Amino acid sequence: MLRPHVPPEGGRHPASWALGWQIFHNKNRDVIYHGGDNDWFHCAAVASAGGKPGFVAMTNGENGSAVLTKLITDHLVQDPLAA
Repeated sequence: MLRPHVPPEGGRHPASWALGWQIFHNKNRDVIYHGGDNDWFHCAAVASAGGKPGFVAMTNGENGSAVLTKLITDHLVQDPLAA
């Protein structure tokens, strides 16, 4: 379920698609992601592929996707050893 199957085209970060999850690859670990959007509502589930930490966030604002992007790309998520 978490094995990479399809590389996405044109992504800003190294990633691949698994079965239902997008996997972001970085130097320390793989992070799995799944999100969804409707008008004014945005959500994301993010977790470490090899460990237990993760979070689910839901927003109901016009800039919700920007808030979620900031959370997901924050250095503490991408590089937990930097904290």
